[in-house]
Amino acid sequence: MCAHKIFIFLFLICIAWAGEENIDHTLTDAALVQRARGLQVARHVVQLEAEVYGLTFRTGSAVCIGDNQFLSNAHCFKPWCDSNGQPKYSLYINAEEKGRKKISNLQIHKLYLKGKVSSKKAYDIAYFSIEDSVQNIEGIEPTYLDPISPDLFGKHLDVIGYGISGDVGSWFGSCDGLKRAIVSHIDSYFSYIPGKIAGISSYFGMKVEYDGLSRKDTVIALKAYQAGLRPGMSGGGVFDDDKYVAISSSHGFYQKRNFILKILSPFLKGMAALGIPTPFLHRSIGDQERFLVLGPLKAWIENKRESRKASI
Repeated sequence: MCAHKIFIFLFLICIAWAGEENIDHTLTDAALVQRARGLQVARHVVQLEAEVYGLTFRTGSAVCIGDNQFLSNAHCFKPWCDSNGQPKYSLYINAEEKGRKKISNLQIHKLYLKGKVSSKKAYDIAYFSIEDSVQNIEGIEPTYLDPISPDLFGKHLDVIGYGISGDVGSWFGSCDGLKRAIVSHIDSYFSYIPGKIAGISSYFGMKVEYDGLSRKDTVIALKAYQAGLRPGMSGGGVFDDDKYVAISSSHGFYQKRNFILKILSPFLKGMAALGIPTPFLHRSIGDQERFLVLGPLKAWIENKRESRKASI
């Protein structure tokens, strides 16, 4: 009888291991790169680079919204700018084989630069243009959805950006200049309210209540629980089929969970951005990611676009 129980126990372990292998196969580095190459919307996504004392740092992603204009995360530019959001170094987009162009007219949301810490993540957005057009980079019009409504809830969205290399769960990764894409299931919302943070979730079977949220005072960021999203994808696009609906905003490091690694965080990030294989970058299944929905930021985005049109 004891041998029989042992056999059943080992059999169940094998099934669990096989299932985990199946999950990992869909999230291998090769799979993420291949998926990006097969998506039409991936052509709108470019890489951000900073030139510092002759060194090139790959510092995130951005999405072309037409007419040489782009959207990204403010935090992708923060290390390379002063306290007013003005670049201290030369910044570029790199569209792989399509060319490298210098960034101009960088504008970071003032509430990210000067706002309260509790609300910064709700305004983690940057707008910029480039000096010259890049051949064959097509722009995509932003789709402004109301994140308080259930328009995106429960959907599988394509997240595309220049994330670090390596399979999910691997120890090392670096920004190697390759585009990656992952399907992410949206299962909760997170609201950033000045002075406090309030979350509502469907994770573990909880239900979301939409009526209790204020459209006037609250900017909502989307959350997803999924492995595969990774540093370097910040600023990239979140797409609902052919609609650009959000910015891929938060793909943190394990350093946040360890005091020593948190101290080393700037150094490790810098190594990865230079293309040097760096440890402690990948996150596990179940880790929280955050997407910044474009809907609540429509007025700010369109104001920047109109200002540029008037200046031409």
